[in-house]
Amino acid sequence: MPEDHPAAVSSSDGQSLGWGHNHGVVDDLHVTVGRRLRASGMRYSRSRFAVVEVLADAGRPVTLREILVVDGGRRLAQSSAYRNLAELVDVGAVRRVDAGDDRARFELHESLTGHHHQLVCDVCGRVEDFRVPDEFERQVAALVDVAEGGGFRVDALTCSAGAPTVGELPTPEVRRVFLKRPAARVVLLDREGRIFLVNAEDPLDPFKPPWWEIPGGGIDWGEDSATAAARELVEETGIEEVEMGPIIWTQHVQFTFGGYFFDSHEKIHVAWCDGGDYRPRHLEALEAAAFRGARWWALDDLLASDEPVLPALLREHLSPIVAGNLPVEPIDISPEPLD
Repeated sequence: MPEDHPAAVSSSDGQSLGWGHNHGVVDDLHVTVGRRLRASGMRYSRSRFAVVEVLADAGRPVTLREILVVDGGRRLAQSSAYRNLAELVDVGAVRRVDAGDDRARFELHESLTGHHHQLVCDVCGRVEDFRVPDEFERQVAALVDVAEGGGFRVDALTCSAGAPTVGELPTPEVRRVFLKRPAARVVLLDREGRIFLVNAEDPLDPFKPPWWEIPGGGIDWGEDSATAAARELVEETGIEEVEMGPIIWTQHVQFTFGGYFFDSHEKIHVAWCDGGDYRPRHLEALEAAAFRGARWWALDDLLASDEPVLPALLREHLSPIVAGNLPVEPIDISPEPLD
């Protein structure tokens, strides 16, 4: 049996570790995680050990903030906790759970805990693990086979329950929207703390002054915000080797550009790289007409400049990010309330 076989973290009765882990087998869990890290050339550091312990005790998907609260500042620093999580995801020890909101959640990988499902509350966002009988799993597998046999690709299975009544739903404000979309953007920083900004103008509005913006664009079907942000970064700048971080800001903005009216709900990540030149790979026609160039900005130079920037509140919120003080939860930096 391979030394990194999932059975190494099974309990004495043959059941895989799940929520409420038996402390008698936690040592085996750490042995397995340590092997996976070493196979990727990484140490099982004190902080990575702490992350795994918190996730093992939680027994459900938890946010970065919940991890830090449980640890109480004893072993984990906010500035490094997300990077440790990302590295544990890369080696297959932790998996990221998308609950459909702006908060990333993490749990031990199914190869360590056994296959299970999640219950997600659409109102408060709470996520709980649960398991179903084997017969139900076989029925689900049969449904997937039917769908794939009909030419469909099954990316996820969703079951909704307890939906609010019509009287509980908010009444939406009627707006005339030409292009409503979710979007992802990136605050890209180099190792010197400089931010990469693209210089743009509206090719169809000569009265609008040029501006400097962080890279980003619409989220394609099937993408999460981190994947979309990385793709947009390559397409718009050519910079590919980056360390994608968490969502630090969100904003809801409306604007006109190139003759279109946009209603954009945006998730803004932070990312780090070793620098790079502006060599866009794949610009849409409107972007090619709008983009005038790009450059790395030192924080002091940007704060001293009066040139327009996007996001509009970039200057007000950038300094803590450059200093490595990331928010525990994404901050809404919308320039005006629209929701």
